[in-house]
Amino acid sequence: MRAPPIAAVCLLLGAGVSFAWHDPVHALITRAAVLALPLEMRHFWGAETDRLIARYCLYPDEYHGAAAERKAAMRPYCEVKGRPIHNVTWKRGEDIESLEYLLGNLVEKIRSRDVAAGAQYAGTLAHMLEDSTCPAHALTPPDSPLNIMRDLLPPPPGKEDIKLHTVIERSAPELDLGSRAPRSAGSSIPAAAANLLDRTYVAIKSNRADLIELVRATYAGEVQAMDKFRHKASVVGAELLSDAYYTAFLLAGYPAERAGAAARQVPRDLTNGAYLLPNGWALSPVGKQADIGGLPLRLLPLPHSDSILLMSNGYTEHFLGVFDPRAGALVERVPIKQGWYGLGVNAAGSRVYASAGAEDRILVYRFANSRLSQDGDIKLKPGTFAAGIEVNARGNRIYAAGNLSQTLEVIDIEARRVIASIPVGSKPYTCAISPDEKTVYVSNWGGDSIAVVDVSSSAVLRNIKVQEKPNDLLLARDGRLFVANGNRNTVSVIDTRKSQVIEQIDVALVPKSPLGSTPNALALSRDGKMLYVANADNNALAVIDVSRPRKSLPRGFIPTGWYPTAVILTSDGGRLIVANGKGVRSRENATLWKQQ
Repeated sequence: MRAPPIAAVCLLLGAGVSFAWHDPVHALITRAAVLALPLEMRHFWGAETDRLIARYCLYPDEYHGAAAERKAAMRPYCEVKGRPIHNVTWKRGEDIESLEYLLGNLVEKIRSRDVAAGAQYAGTLAHMLEDSTCPAHALTPPDSPLNIMRDLLPPPPGKEDIKLHTVIERSAPELDLGSRAPRSAGSSIPAAAANLLDRTYVAIKSNRADLIELVRATYAGEVQAMDKFRHKASVVGAELLSDAYYTAFLLAGYPAERAGAAARQVPRDLTNGAYLLPNGWALSPVGKQADIGGLPLRLLPLPHSDSILLMSNGYTEHFLGVFDPRAGALVERVPIKQGWYGLGVNAAGSRVYASAGAEDRILVYRFANSRLSQDGDIKLKPGTFAAGIEVNARGNRIYAAGNLSQTLEVIDIEARRVIASIPVGSKPYTCAISPDEKTVYVSNWGGDSIAVVDVSSSAVLRNIKVQEKPNDLLLARDGRLFVANGNRNTVSVIDTRKSQVIEQIDVALVPKSPLGSTPNALALSRDGKMLYVANADNNALAVIDVSRPRKSLPRGFIPTGWYPTAVILTSDGGRLIVANGKGVRSRENATLWKQQ
């Protein structure tokens, strides 16, 4: 897989004790700093990008508790003249010495193209600046636990044991530096070190000025107020670090004129068919690309046919489509007034059902000769907003997830009416039917759970807790239910015989990444051994070996277009079809509307 300019952020926990920002925050700040660099500087890190963002920025914490052999290997990156580097000491001579040492080695490694060593020096530099500008370190040294604040503002009753430092640092604010371009900190290593240190001291003093209000908010558990200060501090840390990296590249010989032009890059075609997106990621999808327009959310293979159904529900015209994978083209496009995700077909492949979203009805179509013909609708009660739908094997029932009614709607197809409305949980997304048709599983997107519904009694037997924002479901022949968790980088695996989660599969590009892969669609190979997961925000499919229950293993990633939203296999099981929600390039809105 060709790596994008910035690969997914990850977190690898090192040995030792964390004394600063909670580990994911270090990763987020480092990521923001790297993303703000000009494109060619970001490209320098190559495969080391992930390690810099995820692991090397935690080096000083890992070094503190490392075993002797590991410590010896890390020493060049974590010590200067026998003194560990962690955060500022307020001894200006020592602090300047630490910064000059790290900057000097980083410049040297950039010049020599020693990317691995350069990334490790860059990681320790990141930790030093990030730790020092963390509000939990506003009184460090000598008062890392913030005991002075406890004396000044005694904890309220019931909060006597609160650990201020720990609570304040445990935050993962989402941040980026927006349009701020990095700036040179100086024309030499000593000048840059002095500039960065002075700005760090100013940031620490600003954090001190905020401490009383921050501690009060911490005692009161006012997370929003706490995050205001934590976000402010993390942005300052990211700006300092971005300027430090930018300066190192300039001092290593990257021309300022070229770097400045790169900082103003616009979306464009890159070499080898890749495309640079507005967010700095590059797309390099494999396979043949077919432009169908809209925002495809759902793909569905048609029984006894090579054709594939799709539903598009973006901000332009909603439509159903018939896609011919042999021709690689959309052969029919049926506009609909409104729809959202839900798409079902009977076992014969002759009837198609589609959710009409807020219109509170199910659209019905006949399918023959690769064409759809409208065949009325099925009315739902107002406020249902059908999302995912499934048709049973006998073709006499539709099960629809009522996203706003928070119900599972059971529909008699012949009578074309709802015969049961079963409360299941918050914001149901879609459903899956057991092979014996006695049980329906519903993903409760708003409740982080899977409802197990008994069909005969129209009752929920139990709710199985999974992880955040469960969406697509896939029920394997061996009884495992795979659940994509959109706000975690995971797929939960449920043993339906025991009604319990037996595995959480990490599907991110690198293990233990901060949130952001957004898994939202699943497909399983015909032999049941390989799971394909559409990671929307990684622009990739994760390929997971699930042949051994409880011991699933990632086997790699397949680069896709922009924001994959659905994945299926062709009828022969030999090809994957992926819907890229945003296509393979960015376009101005006027062009998109004109194309629709």
